[in-house]
Order: sequence, then structure tokens, then C-alpha cells
Amino acid sequence: MKATYAALQIRGWDFTNDGNTFKAQYFKDGLRARLNIKVENGKVYVDSKGSTLDYQPIVPVLYMEMLKETIKHAING
Repeated sequence: MKATYAALQIRGWDFTNDGNTFKAQYFKDGLRARLNIKVENGKVYVDSKGSTLDYQPIVPVLYMEMLKETIKHAING
């Protein structure tokens, strides 16, 4: 949970956390990346429903990969 929190901050995402799920969003150049991130039993689950690029639905794979690498780095130091 702490690693996900740190990664979202480092990567500049706006987010809230209700204790179980992070609701994160990132806006840049027509991209509206929206992620619901749940950390459960040491695993991270990500849903990108609602993400768009120029109002077309997308899966923001590049941004998800960058976030994943930052989470790994936060865990492994």
C-alpha cells in the first residue's frame, strides 16, 4: 500500500484512497488516464475503465507500466 502511494506521488498522479482502493487520474495532452488500484494480499490489481485519449476509450499501457516499475522500485528500494 505504501509503495503504491509513493509511486502515485512520484509519477504526479492525482489520487484519493479510501483504505482499500486508490482512485487515480492523470491528465496530459488529451489523455485522461483513470485507474482504480486495489492492493490485496500483496498483489496490485488495476482497472483502467474510463481512460480516454482525445475522447476515445483506451488502456493507458505506457502509464501503467511506468507506474508498475515505480511501485517495484519503491518495494525493492
